[in-house]
Amino acid sequence: MGRRAGERRAALAEIGGVYDRIGRAAERLLSAEFRNKHLQTELRPRSVKIKGWARLGLMALEVLNFALDDPHDPAIAVMRDQVLDKLLLTRENFAWVQGDLTDQFARRCLWAADALKGEA
Repeated sequence: MGRRAGERRAALAEIGGVYDRIGRAAERLLSAEFRNKHLQTELRPRSVKIKGWARLGLMALEVLNFALDDPHDPAIAVMRDQVLDKLLLTRENFAWVQGDLTDQFARRCLWAADALKGEA
């Protein structure tokens, strides 16, 4: 693995760690018992959305990692479709959380994976 690929993988791993921590935090909120049931009810759709965005980010990073190994791997097309499906499912929850950041990030990961085909 060349230096550039190693740097890319390190950056992807760092971002993946952030998405993993965000997903675990959302899961803790979803499984917690609040004394204030109103607050729990208010937080639930947002926590579900955050958990979905975190999973989407991790899935998009996985596509990019696969593409770093072999950008022409046919499995990438299947994974790409799964990312787009997850994106649509997450957007079905209308709770407003972080705007479009992870949507844009996931799409850029897919574009970057496609761009690696030209580098290979």
